[in-house]
Amino acid sequence: MRKVKKSAFLLLVLLGCTVFSGCQAKSDATEDSGEKGSAMGEKAVKVKSEDVTFESKRGTKIYSTVVTPAEMTDESYPVVLFSHGFVGSRDGDGAFPKIAEKLAEENILSIMIDFAGNNESEEPYTNYTIKNMSEDMDTALDYMKENYKIDQDKIGLMGHSMGARMTALKLNDQIKAAAIWAPAAAPGLEGIYDFMGGKESVEKYYQEAQENDLAVFDFYGEENAIDLSLDFFEGVKESNPVETINNYQGNLFIAVAEKDPAIRKETTDQAIKAATNVEELSVCTIKNADHGFKNIENGEDTSVQGYTIDRTADFLIQKLK
Repeated sequence: MRKVKKSAFLLLVLLGCTVFSGCQAKSDATEDSGEKGSAMGEKAVKVKSEDVTFESKRGTKIYSTVVTPAEMTDESYPVVLFSHGFVGSRDGDGAFPKIAEKLAEENILSIMIDFAGNNESEEPYTNYTIKNMSEDMDTALDYMKENYKIDQDKIGLMGHSMGARMTALKLNDQIKAAAIWAPAAAPGLEGIYDFMGGKESVEKYYQEAQENDLAVFDFYGEENAIDLSLDFFEGVKESNPVETINNYQGNLFIAVAEKDPAIRKETTDQAIKAATNVEELSVCTIKNADHGFKNIENGEDTSVQGYTIDRTADFLIQKLK
């Protein structure tokens, strides 16, 4: 079975964040120019990053990284679970550890995990399914609750692309705040059309999986081919993140890209329009950058991703502290 070790899809300058409090109309929203600094200021709090493994519900290893303040007290801590995208790794294309460090500076714990078949995972990519990802997210939060003193009223989620789809699917009244970047959040199989070649391509792979129990997904070339199980397609088909977003009453941050080569604006618009019952919605529209929130014209320019990281961390800190 094929298995991916590193992302083959490293696919936003920030115009600003539009904040919608409660269910107020968009015309009443306030514009954030993006000029104000980080909510954290210039703190010099030491943080600790530790790679850990624990057992999944199916008896396999979940490789993860936990980020905390270097010095812990007896207080209860908020926690954020990070979920990476399709054919990715727990570092979220380098962005997740940076957000986690900023959270730790404000006494918020983080855990980042590799989904089945990705990065350090020892499982085949055929184990990359909605069910397994959902269970692994639950297991990761259980690990944090068992090993740290977690404030049960201050749990947050952060996800990118397919990880954002998974984050959206996990939104409920126990999640105080969530951040989703470039969410592949359209209902059913439509949610994977954007990065899997469109409707006809997905239907072809789905049919292949129905006939062979798996499909060899080689849209990005044979060197990047992976085996996708029938369970993957069935799980995506049965899931509806738009519905869970619509039911969510917590705080939601959505980062989207005007020129995202992997996720269309029509897809992210569905997530934004569905968030009608949230306590607060912050939407950051981003241009001149790629799917990984890096400058699409200059890969050496770190300011785009850095600014998006700061705004995401600011939001989660504000809502979870």
